[in-house]
Amino acid sequence: MSMTSLARFAALAVALVLCPALRAVTFNYDFTGSPNPGSVGNSLIFTPVAGGPTITATAWYLDTAGTLRQAALGIYANGLSVCSLGQICTNPNETDNSVYREFILLESSTLIDPFTVRLYDGGSSSDTDATYWLGGFNGQTQALNLTGATVAGLSALGFGSRNNDPGTDLCSGCFRSASLTPTGTGVTKLLFGAALTGDNNDSFLFTSLGANSVPEPSSILLFATAACGFLTILKRSRRSANGSHNP
Repeated sequence: MSMTSLARFAALAVALVLCPALRAVTFNYDFTGSPNPGSVGNSLIFTPVAGGPTITATAWYLDTAGTLRQAALGIYANGLSVCSLGQICTNPNETDNSVYREFILLESSTLIDPFTVRLYDGGSSSDTDATYWLGGFNGQTQALNLTGATVAGLSALGFGSRNNDPGTDLCSGCFRSASLTPTGTGVTKLLFGAALTGDNNDSFLFTSLGANSVPEPSSILLFATAACGFLTILKRSRRSANGSHNP
């Protein structure tokens, strides 16, 4: 192999290692902050400390008719919470299912692959059973309005099947991590809340989210094109080398 081909191979290898679009990058979102109960229909935007796609969070609850309505999204020292109709949104309010089933919708500006959430239980006798849906598999944009939608109608809004994450009885002031099923292809939406079915003593604050990046199709295509070009050059180089040794 010629020195030119070796140099091109080295450049290609370095590009693969250093290009963030072609390797998984972990994003950690911290949802804690100064106490603020929020207001109905508000939203909060978060960015990973090390940089990455932004996430917009909104609050929702299922009313007595089983349809989703906007709620107030509160932020506290240990994370996000939902304050639905008739609740007094004081610290430390939590996302729960004691009266209404409450959920937080997280929407990423680009495709990510969420793999874990961290929850905080501020109650003394509550569970942390959770229910969640992943959505936006085709990279749908933010600002999704769930008003009037039902659980059965979430599929029409781009969400996959429902997932249940059984929690445990936690002491007051305890944290736990819940593992999410990775998609590999990425999503832009996560609807996460207290358990949809079962008892009604589940409550928690949403403390943080861990997610991996998803390579952009354009970046993969660009790399594949470069790799094919390199292979072509390598084959030509070998042919030339073989030809130069023929008598």
